[in-house]
Amino acid sequence: MASRWTFLLLFTLVAASNNVTTAPGSSESLVHKYPRTWIENLAVRPNGRILPATATSAVLMELNPANGEQRVVHNFTGAGGNANAIMTIADVQGQDLFLINTMECDIFKLACINGTGITWLVDLRGRGPAKIKKLVTGPNAQSILNGAAALNHQTVLMVDQNLGGIWSVDITRPDTANLFTNPAMLDPTNSGNGVNGIRVRGNTLYFNNPSAGTFARIRIDPRNGCLIGNATIITSGLTVPDDFEIDRHERFAYFSNDNELLKIDLSDGNYDAIVKGLPGPTTARWTRSWHGFEYGYSRDEVADESLYVATAGGTDQWLSGNPTILAAIYRVTV
Repeated sequence: MASRWTFLLLFTLVAASNNVTTAPGSSESLVHKYPRTWIENLAVRPNGRILPATATSAVLMELNPANGEQRVVHNFTGAGGNANAIMTIADVQGQDLFLINTMECDIFKLACINGTGITWLVDLRGRGPAKIKKLVTGPNAQSILNGAAALNHQTVLMVDQNLGGIWSVDITRPDTANLFTNPAMLDPTNSGNGVNGIRVRGNTLYFNNPSAGTFARIRIDPRNGCLIGNATIITSGLTVPDDFEIDRHERFAYFSNDNELLKIDLSDGNYDAIVKGLPGPTTARWTRSWHGFEYGYSRDEVADESLYVATAGGTDQWLSGNPTILAAIYRVTV
């Protein structure tokens, strides 16, 4: 069966820069650089180590940010298909359990093959090697999987950017359901580039739409993720919105966009660039997960308000077939 290719994200040709600057009150420091790597997403373990999801490899690595040491967690290459990219990693329970989406992709086209997604559960609890469980394939023949976020201890919500909607995955059965599509999540150009990144806070699902240049929220049922409200646009006119993070008080979103990290006020949609000159930022995650507040950790267990921000080195170099600017992970104090 012929597969249709579709863009991973809407992009402009970003001139990647190593001249990173920060706004007053913020600071950044380089954690690690990677040659010929597109970091699509990342997660942070309870022990503080980083798990980058790379669109250029289906090998899940772990990075110790203190000394740069790395180790292989698991090799998904070809597992259950022709997976060569990890498009998603999401913290499921705040205790070393992660959901992974692998796909078959061609990063030099910024594209993945529809329906090649496989969803896995990676259990790093306890000692010994990671325990790997295959959950879902597809979920259907047209799906392009991207962002994901835990709804509760049992259910994870996953983006299908081609359908412009949300799937749920039950990690205990496993089982999946197509919860909803929404006009605010659809690609107005019909090129399969709808909703991209999501975060869940209580009964609110925050999401971006790269093709529309928007950031929005929508009410969901916190028990099952079903839609119970209409979408509200928080801000629009974003150039290249990608993955983002929400602070624990739900006052601000920290957004990777173009070559900047934006701080967006959730009350009125106004925003400022707090970091500029990032070479193709793709995602932002807290250095310690705010899931601790949901799952019963004490306030003292949360580190300072810092983010790990990952980059892909700039989209133009990948399209030209000459990725010479290194991808990187930065630590940004906000």
